[in-house]
Amino acid sequence: MAEGIKSKIIQGPRLTAVLAPRLGRYFDLLPLPVDQLAGAVESAVEENPFLMLDERWFAGRRRTLQSRSSKSLESYEGDGTYQDRDAWLSERPRSLQAHLLDELHLHAESERNFNLGLAIIGEINEDGFLERPLEDIAPWVEATSAELEEVLERVVFKFEPPGIGARNLKEALILQIKAQQPKDYHLILTAVDNYLSDVSKGDSKALARKMKVNQEQADEIIEYIGSLEPIPARGFQQGYNPLISVDLVAQIDSNEMKVAYLEETAPRLYLNEGYVKLLKGGEGVTEEEHKFLQEKLASAKDFIWALERRQETVLEVARAVLVSQREFFRRGEKGMRPLKLSDIAKRVNYSISTVSRAVAGKKIETPLGIFPLKFFFNPQVAGRSRHVILEAITRLVEKEPKARPLADDDITGELSGQGIRIARRTVAKYRKILGIPTASRRKKNEG
Repeated sequence: MAEGIKSKIIQGPRLTAVLAPRLGRYFDLLPLPVDQLAGAVESAVEENPFLMLDERWFAGRRRTLQSRSSKSLESYEGDGTYQDRDAWLSERPRSLQAHLLDELHLHAESERNFNLGLAIIGEINEDGFLERPLEDIAPWVEATSAELEEVLERVVFKFEPPGIGARNLKEALILQIKAQQPKDYHLILTAVDNYLSDVSKGDSKALARKMKVNQEQADEIIEYIGSLEPIPARGFQQGYNPLISVDLVAQIDSNEMKVAYLEETAPRLYLNEGYVKLLKGGEGVTEEEHKFLQEKLASAKDFIWALERRQETVLEVARAVLVSQREFFRRGEKGMRPLKLSDIAKRVNYSISTVSRAVAGKKIETPLGIFPLKFFFNPQVAGRSRHVILEAITRLVEKEPKARPLADDDITGELSGQGIRIARRTVAKYRKILGIPTASRRKKNEG
């Protein structure tokens, strides 16, 4: 890794001016998972005549897409194959995550907001809703729930289309209403906030009575709310078939951990020597054309540098993560140790911000299956990893008396006896994550 990234780079105005465009490109490419990286590389090649892409990468990527998801390919072409490079480029669908990343670049006003926003959009599902509670995201990015709430409201809620990032239907509708500012704005907000059940039933009489408005107003309110989009990301689902694409592959030989890119996830760029010679020769080139070519050449070099650094950074961070969780591959989730972004940042000598971007959205194929890199980050709760606590709850429920299943308070007490001191509400949350019903339901099911 170049020292310019690994250590402090601000060493004077001249060096800063040289590195600034490259670092900008680097930080733009770093958070992109494989499919979005492919799009960024293809766009750069199309826009800059000095950039050339190794065509073997296209062949490898076609093979991977075909082997991993023939059904998805069939949705593009009748025979399930791509005829040529241009067809592949034109027919590649735009994912919701690619759109969210663009929106984040547009609205995040600081590096801190960008990194917290990155963690938030990583938990937005295909419908456009935020699936994971902010309090669960907070330990992973070493932030408070309040900080994440502020970024959600001030950054993510500004995304297009309105409603993206909402935590439930009511919030999605409210965000759309605030964006559209319709007539009777306050009345409509009140209807959604307090009488959504009546609205969903189309019960205008009940709505008119409760809101103390006339029948016509109640009908208009229901009609307007019915025109809103209940699934904020619906437009991104049409014709989009997600593929299981991995960025890296890990192999474990004896005690050695090997991490590498797959051929199709590491696009290789090089300079178009024909244009380089044209620029050097200068024959038949006007002064304006010469300046244009110089700018394009500089931009091409910056992009190649940034892409290579991005690949090195992701590889180095992924290797450090897997080495830190080596026991997971020997003992399963029992072997998971508490791990934070700051732990990896210290190990590889990067900032937490850089590690966060390197981990975002990346997947790795291991002997135990395909995992998101963030899976291996395991903040402590009550001095124990989340995986250990989940396993402890599972064991307690498996061994509980069938005639008297353990309530959440009982589980809390049992865990405390094992030295795991967490609140009852945390037990309830983890029980739901595990898909374990309440004690009363478990008893009923046994009966």
